[in-house]
Amino acid sequence: MEIKKYQQLVNAYITNKYLPTKNASINEMIKWSLNGGKRLRSMIVLDIFNSLQKSDQIYDFPYELAMANELIHSSCLILDDMPCMDNDNYRRDQQSFHKQYNEANAVIISSYLITDAYRCIENQITYLRSINNNDNNDNNNNMLSNSDITKIQLHLTSALARNTNEASIGQFMDLFPLKSNTNFNTYTKDQITDIITKKTAPFFEMSFLTTYIYTMRIQKKPVLREKLDKVIELASLF
Repeated sequence: MEIKKYQQLVNAYITNKYLPTKNASINEMIKWSLNGGKRLRSMIVLDIFNSLQKSDQIYDFPYELAMANELIHSSCLILDDMPCMDNDNYRRDQQSFHKQYNEANAVIISSYLITDAYRCIENQITYLRSINNNDNNDNNNNMLSNSDITKIQLHLTSALARNTNEASIGQFMDLFPLKSNTNFNTYTKDQITDIITKKTAPFFEMSFLTTYIYTMRIQKKPVLREKLDKVIELASLF
């Protein structure tokens, strides 16, 4: 499937499925925070799933998992742009969130998007349970047990938390250079690489990692350590 098609699918899901479920008073602000994104991280989710699923796979695209990755990214962009951080006035060809809706709302919506990412994962798990509880699939040996689904949920939430924490550390390192660096305005090449890796790679790793775990598990295949290492290596290239 072409990248443009994935982007269209994600945008359509945001417009038709995700935003209509929001409270009217915050819907406009959430929509603003998601406007103009390239959807690269969510496209990675859909593409990996599409590449790994079996030809007889009964599961639909994991849109809620894609949304979880998109929300975490957008949340961090809101915080990055604030005066206490990078102090940027524009993002994605429009005013940055705090310039449009003030700093208090920026903190509120950023927090909302992070917690809503976990709700999206819960929705994805609920979808799995509904498929497995369908009477028409009672005799399907490929279906997952409740224990299988619980393990998937634990893996996904753990990956989300771990990578969000890693990105937070990267932002801290960017704003407050290590004291071991005597010249606070100068970074070594290794320090710059470490900061970029921690600020950027975790969100790509999350897209690769959560989808690989999700897809392998619903096919009842082991999540092999060497393949996980390869997935993380690919993510770091971004």
